[in-house]
Amino acid sequence: MVRSFGETQAGIYLVDTRGWLEDSDYADGLHPTNDGQSKAAQKLRQVLFPILGPGIP
Repeated sequence: MVRSFGETQAGIYLVDTRGWLEDSDYADGLHPTNDGQSKAAQKLRQVLFPILGPGIP
C-alpha cells in the first residue's frame, strides 16, 4: 500500500488509495462526500501513523 522511493527521494512515499472508497462515498463520481472524505482521512491516518509517528492528529 505504501511504497518509498528510496534514498534518492527520501521522505517521498506513494500511497495507493485505490479501493478505499465505494461508489456511495462519492457525490458525483469524482468528488467524495463529507462521509467519503472522513473515511479516506481515517485510512490515510492509518497509513501515515507508522511513518510519521504519534505526532499526527
